[in-house]
Amino acid sequence: MSHQLKIRHVESEWEKNYFTLINHNLDNNKKILKISSINTFISKILRMIIMARTHARSKRKYTSKKYKHFRKKRKRELSRPTINPVIGPEKRKKQRTLGGNFKLRLFSTQEINVTDISTNKTSRLRILGFESNAASKDLNRRHVLTKGAIVETELGNVIVTSRPGQHGILNGVLLG
Repeated sequence: MSHQLKIRHVESEWEKNYFTLINHNLDNNKKILKISSINTFISKILRMIIMARTHARSKRKYTSKKYKHFRKKRKRELSRPTINPVIGPEKRKKQRTLGGNFKLRLFSTQEINVTDISTNKTSRLRILGFESNAASKDLNRRHVLTKGAIVETELGNVIVTSRPGQHGILNGVLLG
């Protein structure tokens, strides 16, 4: 079965809301499907997702007065999308940063380096489950592993002490 999906832009008076026709070819049976209009609300959300994120100074002061422009935007002020590490098969990426340095980004992992403070020994253990994340109720609901999250291991509950999205590894300290 050969599946071909061709998307072409259609010019119409409805501008961007009625804009796509899909020419869908399944086993030489050509079907043209017209996608209904995209709601303005949805298109606004898509634009918000695509918008650039920045670490530049705000355009306005705390009094809501505008700052004067003193220079153009800089590429270094762009930020990257947040990494939300979860429990799953091991996946990490090496990412080039400013100055030619590198950061390891951890996307998912099943193991954690656990340090037992009483014996001062560190061992690599498998994560059995997710307990909580006090950073945000949204991160807690999605079981995102950030600094301060609590996970369950064979030895007991462990609090994450590293920043997995920045460091590329999951370290923690045994609780209790």
